[in-house]
Amino acid sequence: MIQELSGGRFRFGVGVSHGPMNRRVGIDAGKPLSDMRDFVTNLRALPRAGELPRGVMAGLRKKRVALSAELAEGVVFANASRSHLPGSLAALPEEKRNDERFFIGNMIPTCISDDLEAAAAAVNRKTLTMYLGLPNYRNYWEEAGYVDEMFALLDSL
Repeated sequence: MIQELSGGRFRFGVGVSHGPMNRRVGIDAGKPLSDMRDFVTNLRALPRAGELPRGVMAGLRKKRVALSAELAEGVVFANASRSHLPGSLAALPEEKRNDERFFIGNMIPTCISDDLEAAAAAVNRKTLTMYLGLPNYRNYWEEAGYVDEMFALLDSL
């Protein structure tokens, strides 16, 4: 219904969350890549009235980015490093990187405040600190070349 009401502009975003977060709510998740592949494949096989909206897959590391090119119509990063995005996007075939119909986005925590240090930086620091507890983000930041910064922040906690 949302697809119809939006005139085809709706994007259905899917991701698998994170192991520690899933366990906290009692979900025993499997393997993220195979779970995502199975979910999208099974979703597309379901009988339905009308077409599915365009699918956008959460991506961070290169295997998930490549899977989005195979199974989705876009990829959305969360907290991806701008300096590392060219490397991440290299996992997409060139025709996907240059296809205006293939959505590429990056969610970045933002805080608007006149008090840059006390408010905005503190809010963003608190938000990003939570991600340090997630192994897939630590692996991503290591891949992106931010090992020293990541451990310095962990040591300061």
